[in-house]
Amino acid sequence: MSETSEEHREKTKKLLNNMFNEDITHNEAILLLKNNSDCNLVLEISGKKFYNLAIPAKGENFIVLDKDTYRISGNVCDVKYQSSKEINKSLVVVLQNPGFKPAPEKELIAENRLTKDPEKVKTKQNVSSKRKKKK
Repeated sequence: MSETSEEHREKTKKLLNNMFNEDITHNEAILLLKNNSDCNLVLEISGKKFYNLAIPAKGENFIVLDKDTYRISGNVCDVKYQSSKEINKSLVVVLQNPGFKPAPEKELIAENRLTKDPEKVKTKQNVSSKRKKKK
């Protein structure tokens, strides 16, 4: 699914025109797809029109679409992916390896600091407050 030089130029021209067009009545939007998985994939994007978009492993690709609702589907490392997106402005979609569930940073910090024994927590708090008083 490689594109010719002329197709690449036309695609880049549409992207730049869309990025710098600040007219809110403009009917096109950019869909940027980031593939953070270990597998190459081809996504089917269907709405009023139908597109196939190839995205390399650990890479990204984009398409300029008319604003509308689209169904995005494909296989991420042999696991079915399907989503419906209403695209009324430019959008970034990030795909991970199947089974990857990133936790918010706050939860990770809390998990790292929690201990199962509540007595140990109290002891640590008391020790640190005594040290502050001695200084």
